[in-house]
Amino acid sequence: MSKGPIRRSHLVAPFGVGAMTVVRDGTSVIAAGLDHWYRREDGSSDGLDDSEFRFNEWRLEGLLGVSHLRLPPDFRKKQHWISVPNCWLTVPYLRFPQWHFCPDCRTLTELPLNAPSAERCADCRLDLVQVSFVAMCEAGHLQDFPWREWVHRSGTPQCSGRLRLLATGGTSLASQLVTCDCGIEPRSLQDITSANTDGTTHLSHNLRADGIEFLCRGGRPWLGSGSSVSCSKHLRGTLRNAANVYFSVTHSALYIPRSSGRTLSTESGDDELRLDEYALLRQQHNTDELLVEPVRVDAYRPPVVPWFSGVSLVKRLRETRAFGGFRRVNPDNNQTVAELKSVLRKTPLTPAEDWLPAVIVRGEGIFLELDAHALAQWEQREDVIRRVSVLVSNYARAGREAKGVTPRMVLLHTLAHLLINRMAYECGYGSASLRERLYVSSESGSPMAGVLIYTAAGDSEGTLGGLVRAGQPGSLEAILARSIGGASWCSADPICMELGRRAGQGPLSCNLAACHSCAHVPETACEQFNRFLDRGVVVGDPLSDTVRGFFQDAV
Repeated sequence: MSKGPIRRSHLVAPFGVGAMTVVRDGTSVIAAGLDHWYRREDGSSDGLDDSEFRFNEWRLEGLLGVSHLRLPPDFRKKQHWISVPNCWLTVPYLRFPQWHFCPDCRTLTELPLNAPSAERCADCRLDLVQVSFVAMCEAGHLQDFPWREWVHRSGTPQCSGRLRLLATGGTSLASQLVTCDCGIEPRSLQDITSANTDGTTHLSHNLRADGIEFLCRGGRPWLGSGSSVSCSKHLRGTLRNAANVYFSVTHSALYIPRSSGRTLSTESGDDELRLDEYALLRQQHNTDELLVEPVRVDAYRPPVVPWFSGVSLVKRLRETRAFGGFRRVNPDNNQTVAELKSVLRKTPLTPAEDWLPAVIVRGEGIFLELDAHALAQWEQREDVIRRVSVLVSNYARAGREAKGVTPRMVLLHTLAHLLINRMAYECGYGSASLRERLYVSSESGSPMAGVLIYTAAGDSEGTLGGLVRAGQPGSLEAILARSIGGASWCSADPICMELGRRAGQGPLSCNLAACHSCAHVPETACEQFNRFLDRGVVVGDPLSDTVRGFFQDAV
């Protein structure tokens, strides 16, 4: 049986239920559903004391509709000289994709999900290798690529001949050919990943049977064999390691006392959860789980003033990050909390018993709040509105709704990325150990315009103190000046800025002047998967002067 270590925090994101990963012997596996967690390799749970893993976060429990949260299990060996509770617990993974090919004769063979190891080719006696292609749909389902249907150009093929996957030497999908011993004309994999903005796909459209398109089969291999459901979505092929195969949906909340927050439900929104945190981060607070010390803004020099109205040093914080499901194809859609949870286990639990995996992060951070008057004047400028509308239009052209993407949001989001990249040099933390938390709202009754940069290593305890020191007067000014000044020029300019001005860049053109060389951060550090970024709204466009950046005169 293939084995491999997975960090506990990674079982929440990015390798939670339904995610594929490759273990150290090269086997591609998929994380099993929650029904099978907290069991030993033999499937037993005798002597299990799950109270060790249970904990509560009252706001997230209301938002997700669960009775409690649980830490992912950690693997422990039994010791003869000491009593060790909850030994030998593992999180099961299943072999996926199931189709394999022989590296010599290229014969395709399907193995079961629970196959302990790869078999050998019956003719060549070589170890079989898993294929690189799978198929998925926008509803989150996943299945093996329909090899037999594809080569026979039919959704209901009658042939059961031997299939082969041939490589003709090229690097494109067109160089991959599927053949069958029945003698039918070989068919390449060209365009199997293609899809239209209306959700239709090349794969489903070209596998019609009696005029009916070949739709998703509702595959849920992470729940075991026989767990498929009906689905009416179009099916699209993809490489199994493509970035859009899995988007973990996580919900996080900072610890706040019950007396300082409101009760949430599954109908509540993220803005409601963050509004209470926003209010708390702006004032003095001292508990075992949250220590906030606001700093007088007049203690700082430019460029902190006059562009910021508040700075708080968060010397101690606790964040709970819960796994609420996953999406495929696109990181956002209209699936509800209940719909996302429904695919995580085969047997639903009652509300009184239901739970979700979560991790606790303890660390430190810096909270920055933009000046409300300066922000209001800037975000009402026609050039700023026009600039951001290009980004929103690009996203809408791909059939997606850019919810909450306003000049305020793009500004704060991009600024957070610039600060994370700079603080990775200044504070001793790696950029993947930092994270942004945006507080953005233009509602008249509850406006928010702040960002929290904080440590985000899921299994870290305590803090190195680097972020708090960086936020103190005399240090923050230089870091902010370097962040803003560095955004004026990207190593990919003038192309990066020109793409932002003309058509956008990145997936679905949802970024303007922002790329891996200037404004991207590790995706675990970003709340928006590196989307909706633009250096232009921060520092302006020095090549054409088509937009006024909020910090254009700051440095």
